[in-house]
Amino acid sequence: SPAERLAALSSRHGGFWRYPVVDHCLLYNFHYPPRKIIDHMAGRLDFLVREYPSAQRPIAAFVAAYYGVDPAHLIVANGVSELIPLVLSGTTRPVVIPTPSFNEYEAVIDPALVRRFALRAEERFRVDPDRLLAAARACDAGHIVLVTPNNPTGNAVPRADVERIVIGAARFGARVILDESFVDFQAGGREASLMSDLAAHPNLVLLHSLSKAHGVGGLRLGLLASADAETVTRVRKAMPIWNINAFAEAYLRLFGAFRQEFRASCARVREETQALARALATIDGVTVFPTDANFVFCRLAPTIGTAPEITARLLADEGILIKDCSGKAMEDADRHVRISSRGSGDDARLVAALRRVIASMQADAGR
Repeated sequence: SPAERLAALSSRHGGFWRYPVVDHCLLYNFHYPPRKIIDHMAGRLDFLVREYPSAQRPIAAFVAAYYGVDPAHLIVANGVSELIPLVLSGTTRPVVIPTPSFNEYEAVIDPALVRRFALRAEERFRVDPDRLLAAARACDAGHIVLVTPNNPTGNAVPRADVERIVIGAARFGARVILDESFVDFQAGGREASLMSDLAAHPNLVLLHSLSKAHGVGGLRLGLLASADAETVTRVRKAMPIWNINAFAEAYLRLFGAFRQEFRASCARVREETQALARALATIDGVTVFPTDANFVFCRLAPTIGTAPEITARLLADEGILIKDCSGKAMEDADRHVRISSRGSGDDARLVAALRRVIASMQADAGR
């Protein structure tokens, strides 16, 4: 049934390419990597399948050169999702998380230690540095989790505000876990990143997903960067000697030669996502929030149905999957969806399909 198909897909968290589904749920850069990288790797398939990859330290060394950081400050992992539980393992003090956010942070923490800092829709989900620091200090937080641009809301915390939060947290002995997985899609790109300032902020632990920014979700690549020697040592010891497969290593040894193509792809993603946001805003009953990422966060009016209803109908009628955000920690979560940009063609088809689904649901309700 349509409900069973949606439940099956949602529980997989990926692998959608095996099914007749257009995936506007998971988050990729659809304009990268370039064909030259794919062809180079395809031509070495025998070696990549048969040969052992390098150990984690040499891989971290050449990735650190790409980002201009000390190799001792960098860890390369199988996606940010592998790093999150390692970074937060053993924590005994509260963890403050502005919500809604990426649910994996809460999932790895003792629920008794989770302190949600509710972001307000009327403020466009802006993070107020002073309010956040006051809340963290009041509960003697050991960590503040800051995702910018935020998932699912899409808005970025200004760089000056991020630095203010990091400096303020240091004053009461808290670390800041800064998830910059979508930073490359912001206007100005990596200018907003704090990766170049690690030494100035030893309480900062920065996470970054190459899977999303570089469009290589299947390779599972994420980074941890920090001048906090205790955290880096602890996380590195928890990883096996071969934690990155040969396909991922091959990609990492190639991507540094394609910086210009990567920046151009991110600029194209920004343009297309903004165009998608404008098009979605023309649909009656859909409120679109500003985005600095490669996806659009939307609120649905009561007159057009809930997020679960529209997500299920869109999949059943149009074969399109979007993110139902009813599982997020926020007010009226079941009225919010997240829609990723796949490029102008697919985006236009999504907008037209969503119009048809809403019209059909309203017609059904009027019978």
